[in-house]
Amino acid sequence: MFKRKGTKNWYTHVRRNGKRFIISLETSNRADAGKREAMIKLGKSSGRFAGAGDGISRTFDELSERYLASCTVTKSSDSQERDRGIFKLHLVPFFGGKKLNDIDVKEISAYKDSRRSKKASAGTINKEFNLLKAAFNKAFKEWGWMSSNPCQMVRGEKEGSPRVRWLKEEELTKLFANASEWLFPIMLVVAQTGMRRGNIINLGKSELDFKNREIQLQTTKNGLPLTIPMTVQVYNALKGFVKTHHPRSKYVFREEKDTVASFRTRLHREFKAACSAAELTDFRWHDLRHDFASRLIQRGASIYMVKELLGHCRVNVTEKYAHLDSGAKHRAMEEFFGGDKALVSLKKIEGGK
Repeated sequence: MFKRKGTKNWYTHVRRNGKRFIISLETSNRADAGKREAMIKLGKSSGRFAGAGDGISRTFDELSERYLASCTVTKSSDSQERDRGIFKLHLVPFFGGKKLNDIDVKEISAYKDSRRSKKASAGTINKEFNLLKAAFNKAFKEWGWMSSNPCQMVRGEKEGSPRVRWLKEEELTKLFANASEWLFPIMLVVAQTGMRRGNIINLGKSELDFKNREIQLQTTKNGLPLTIPMTVQVYNALKGFVKTHHPRSKYVFREEKDTVASFRTRLHREFKAACSAAELTDFRWHDLRHDFASRLIQRGASIYMVKELLGHCRVNVTEKYAHLDSGAKHRAMEEFFGGDKALVSLKKIEGGK
């Protein structure tokens, strides 16, 4: 019996069909772990420890159900929707019914090949692959359902430059001109704060600090709080919307009885209609967040300031916007070498005395 570095629970080794497995005893109490280990090795365990670690009795369907129930539920609403969609539409149809220890490198490579044949992008395949890898890690390291994680031996897809789509001033004006009365204030808040869709859907009235003109998000995609200053337009839009909509709801933009799915469906439908009327192509809801960051960079905001406003954990995530600041190099050169800071006099350059 032993503990893995960085974990609280106890682990043990078992042999099944000539193979050696590491399984979690799912407790940090040494005495309880010892009892469970003894029962497993005597073959008298039951429930979740019955056949523990053999992977022969566990199927991918079981893995999918447990991961969604215990791991996905801790993520943001958008991430939860993405996980459920990937499992339901792609992973389960391909791996469903298979025993976990029958899924090897060849199976995973075959999955990626099948997705490529259906014209899935490298980014899409990587999202699916990373979810599969995370689920297998749980099965291997914590649940003791697998003897190894086959994804560790498979490389992700090579992606091109990250997609950054933003609008010209006339395009943005046209988009807002075609937004419905319901969509307009929601879109305005996103365009001037860069908030993610999940935070907009679940934005609570308690997170609005009108006195200090701040939106104080309690949690974001990375699990951390985030404070975003309100512009004058955002302040007026939120103040007006709260006064006239959903007086009994704790949420700003929806009634408590409204499901996240129904709100998201309406948001998608009305935004798509506005884009169509404005004759915008290849512009998605999340691109409003890109547009927000792009405008900040183009108007001279530092990459670190944009990082803080977007709530990114690492600046390298924000650096995809850095190339948009074409004026930054010019400003830097002028700041250090312009005017009376020139290293060589103009007369000498021109051959004067």
